[in-house]
Amino acid sequence: MKSLFKKTTAAAAIAASLALTACVDSTDFGNTDTTPTAVVTLSGTATKGVLKQATVVICAVNPKECANTVSTNNGADLSGTQGYIGTAQTNDDGDYSFTVPEKDQGTAVMVRMFAVPGVTKMDCDFDGCTDTQDLSGLELKTVAFVETPLPGVDATVTASASALSTAATDTLIELGGGIDGLKDVTTKEVFKTVTDTASKSVATVLGIDTTTASSVNLFEVKIPNATAGDSKFDEADDTVKALSIVNASLASVIGVKVDADEDAPATLAAAIKKVTSTVSQAVTKGSSDKSSTTLGQITQTAKTQADAKVNAIVASNPNSTLDTKVKVPTADEVKSKVDESKAEVDKVKDTVTGGTGTGATGAQ
Repeated sequence: MKSLFKKTTAAAAIAASLALTACVDSTDFGNTDTTPTAVVTLSGTATKGVLKQATVVICAVNPKECANTVSTNNGADLSGTQGYIGTAQTNDDGDYSFTVPEKDQGTAVMVRMFAVPGVTKMDCDFDGCTDTQDLSGLELKTVAFVETPLPGVDATVTASASALSTAATDTLIELGGGIDGLKDVTTKEVFKTVTDTASKSVATVLGIDTTTASSVNLFEVKIPNATAGDSKFDEADDTVKALSIVNASLASVIGVKVDADEDAPATLAAAIKKVTSTVSQAVTKGSSDKSSTTLGQITQTAKTQADAKVNAIVASNPNSTLDTKVKVPTADEVKSKVDESKAEVDKVKDTVTGGTGTGATGAQ
């Protein structure tokens, strides 16, 4: 994963420091550390569609309590748990920003975004969505690596969350046999290897063209609402539009019995949870697993809505190449895509299991 650090100059601060020390006897300062400080800002967007006034909780992956605890109060109950770093809130564009304390830099973090009933609003991006859509229990998540910045050089780390990033995060956790696997991912290079693989695997099984590098940055990419006429959607390239359309279409499983052993998801939260957990299980366990069959039902359901969105956009813009970027697979096509993705994730299992080669044992 590309680290989207935006370096800014600290020349003014350094010049001011030099001017001060030139005018005052250095003995007045003793051993005071004059190293310029740096600020690391974590920022991103919450999209299922765009979530406004959602609670954003930033958690360390080690200790894991904050990242691993099932919240029963829209994230508010995570404050004070081990590994809790802080809380932010999305604005009317679905964006958030959080300054990462120095003690929490140089490691991977999980960003969890919660819809708060009566507070959070969502821009609709799927058929059947209403202004009063039930958002109770909805959580999106992503992970990011927060590097320790150079002295005096501020940095920004992008961590956006969507249904797609949630599926990729669940896949990453499955790879490590639980959240514990992430605590050993201690460098940006290793983090990039495992997250690139998880992203590409999720994109592959959902039919998103992965030949373009930006198409697999599911942990970072800011996904706009899949609505023609939305300025951010219209300005996005076809790869991001494809991500947006698939992200939106996954909600189509609300009320659809995609798993023979379970009731149909009744809410958006239940639908997204079913989709993301099924994707991660299928990708890490292969086509022989029951989850592969369920995933086939999910993609078949989402395919109708995704195809309709693509066709409408292409019809309005004959020069669009969007139809080549997203081809949601049929149920029959899913199994081969699942095995293709599993072959990729198997290559990096040792990276997140400490070299045990045991692979995933289920999200903890």
